[in-house]
Amino acid sequence: MGAGPAGSSPDDQGQARPIVAGAVTSVAPSSASTSSSTSTSTGTSTSTTGTTVPAAPASLAASPARIDLGARGASATLTVRNNGDEPLSWAADPSTDWLRVRPATGRLDGGDQARLTLSATRDGLPEGDADARVDLTWGGPARSVAVALRVDHLPDIRDLSATPVRIFTDPCSSDTTALVEASVTDESPLSSVALRWGDREVPMTQRSGSWFARLGPVASPALVPWQVVATDVRGNTAMAPGLPVRVLACP
Repeated sequence: MGAGPAGSSPDDQGQARPIVAGAVTSVAPSSASTSSSTSTSTGTSTSTTGTTVPAAPASLAASPARIDLGARGASATLTVRNNGDEPLSWAADPSTDWLRVRPATGRLDGGDQARLTLSATRDGLPEGDADARVDLTWGGPARSVAVALRVDHLPDIRDLSATPVRIFTDPCSSDTTALVEASVTDESPLSSVALRWGDREVPMTQRSGSWFARLGPVASPALVPWQVVATDVRGNTAMAPGLPVRVLACP
């Protein structure tokens, strides 16, 4: 007999269907059965054999196989499906307290599917990457769906001050600069802390747990707003303003 038609799918050759990329699938074990019958007439003997295709066993699939909520995502949808003919009951169990699944249990007839809502709470989680999973149990082999998220916190800037609060224009003989101080903390290491005023930005130096930089000199009298800008190694940036410094003309 000649070869089958080119481009035939695995189902044409009687093989199992492939698992779709991005999904996890498990099949309950089952055994196939057939029935046959034979009939005979006088003078002529004929034999006929009929085959009954058994119902496909229950088969649980979940899609997607991995969910990444990123730095801001709070919820996602997970789809579970019964790819077989026989019914199945399932349960979804998250591996951590910050992850919830609704509904958590259900029943699927053959070919049916259900949409599950996954929700995450970041409150109380430390800064960094967090991983969890949703374990799906039923009558066959259990399957897991991976869940990931990132937790980012802005640097905390407080206790800002400028001393003195009044300075004089350059080149006066009196104070022409003000010393700016701030406290900056973060769960992650800081990559930069800077003092910004007008179109100028200067790096601040850490001493004794605080950050320092000088504002000025300034060429003409003005009320000068300023702020401290801090960035951590994860790229989170925070800004906080201090009380403006008044610049006076030379006495």
